[in-house]
Amino acid sequence: ARAIFAQFSLFIVECALMATYALHRVSLATVGVCLLVLLLCCPADADASIQVRPLSAMLDFGAEVVGADLRHLDNGTFDVLAALRQHGLLLFRGQELSPDDEANVYRKLDFVQNTLRSPFAAQDPSLMPTHPFIRLVGNVPQVNATPETNTIGFEWHSDGTGATSLYALRTPLGPPVRTTLFASAYAAYNVLTAEQKAFAQGLRGQYGVRHAMEASVAEMARRGLRTSQSGLRILRGIDEATLSPAEIAAKATNSERWKHFWGSPVRRHPDTGRNVLWCQPVWLEQFEGYSVAASRDIMEDLMLPGTAPDKVYTHEWQPLDFVLWDNRAMFHSTTPVVPGPQLLHQVTMRGKKEMAELPGDFA
Repeated sequence: ARAIFAQFSLFIVECALMATYALHRVSLATVGVCLLVLLLCCPADADASIQVRPLSAMLDFGAEVVGADLRHLDNGTFDVLAALRQHGLLLFRGQELSPDDEANVYRKLDFVQNTLRSPFAAQDPSLMPTHPFIRLVGNVPQVNATPETNTIGFEWHSDGTGATSLYALRTPLGPPVRTTLFASAYAAYNVLTAEQKAFAQGLRGQYGVRHAMEASVAEMARRGLRTSQSGLRILRGIDEATLSPAEIAAKATNSERWKHFWGSPVRRHPDTGRNVLWCQPVWLEQFEGYSVAASRDIMEDLMLPGTAPDKVYTHEWQPLDFVLWDNRAMFHSTTPVVPGPQLLHQVTMRGKKEMAELPGDFA
């Protein structure tokens, strides 16, 4: 819209100058100089060639950014962060990026990049040695790294308090094709009744490693972690009693990663100020005052409405897709692995602002 307005305004000024030339016999050279100054000082909006299209007419989140090259994108050409705040999930197709190009993309975003401390286990074999903030996902062998196959299946979750990207280098052309599921944490909260919202706000959940551990998804699966078909309920968790002596010793040297966190599943997004249902079923140990079994039931009941099929966007991966989403506003889930060669780059970035439990009324 801004580009159209700018071009229309320039057209009007051009007409006025030509009329002045015709009526007052101003030299054609003078008119040319004036037009040149206008073109230099009032260029058409740089966003003119970039379009933002909803991923689905039925959902209030997600957009495809058409005509953008992430290698040359900055806030002067397209404000990625503003679009991310508005849509929660952005798709850029046809991106040809080297690992260094990916690093440059993340440097332009207002997040703290996980370059010094990976969000995954330090010895996770899926991390790219030359770019340790990139995690390899898929089944195509790589030099000095073993891609994560994500065999754990459905599991609705968020990757933390920042943003995550997946960049597809190779994906099966199908059918079937590789997919990832996305749902809005805003919608998950808004769809609740007033009574459910008040109940959720009053819950105090303990989150930790009782049902999981500091390791790759594949390792969690090997240890026996299982979730329900809906991905909202742990059917079998990893008990801390099963950890090896070395893993128990690691807790003492890496206490921040093993500490427990308490909080309500209702949070407020630090940038938009909107309320979200921000839950982590795989990390929930239990809600205060409820048994483990009752806590799992509560979590599933709260999250089921917002992850119903009509609330979910299923992304069907194509080669060179780059998908970026805000973990403070979105849930996502893996899906069963499909046959065929596939390789994706995953990067998780921490946010500068934490998801806060704010006192007072939650609308």
